[in-house]
Amino acid sequence: MKNKLWWWEKTVEYAFVRHIMSDHANASPLDGKPEKWLGDLIESKQGNFRLIEFKREVDSIKSENKKYANKEKCYLDSCQDITNREKAAHWLVFGEAYASADTRKQLKLKYRHYHKTEDADLTSSNDLSYMKYESFMPYIKELMELRGEDGTAQGGGLVMASVKENQVSVLDLSEVIQMVPELAENFSSSPVNSSHNRP
Repeated sequence: MKNKLWWWEKTVEYAFVRHIMSDHANASPLDGKPEKWLGDLIESKQGNFRLIEFKREVDSIKSENKKYANKEKCYLDSCQDITNREKAAHWLVFGEAYASADTRKQLKLKYRHYHKTEDADLTSSNDLSYMKYESFMPYIKELMELRGEDGTAQGGGLVMASVKENQVSVLDLSEVIQMVPELAENFSSSPVNSSHNRP
């Protein structure tokens, strides 16, 4: 096993946060049901949003099939009817081993648009586009419906970590909603807001 490189999906996620994500972005890591319905991370910057799904390697992308009703069908086929899917800021980020100049194996990040099949090296946050909020919300609602959720249950393990100048502060969803006017307008009458007010 000499010169064998081992890594996991979390390795890819940490590498993305450390080396790719902008210092001025807000990252909302998802867990539980929101992760199943949406993905691993919603990242926002200056009112623009993108959705990221982390995978260990390119072969792990096929696990996306299991998120849809027909688990044997390719997820690309399951998503054919999503409006403007090819313009969506929805990305797959995964790792790939390569031999460095001194022949040691190292890990590099690769990316692929969620609704396409071409891969490229991920070297900068600018490689992955964002969407305006008014386009992003309809997209994720359609995605959630395809994955078995009606788009109203936004609760669960959603938190937002604000990363700025190497400082991180973690907020729960109700605090995030209060800080972002666009979110406050859309969630003001949702089950999320009301659940936080219950004793």
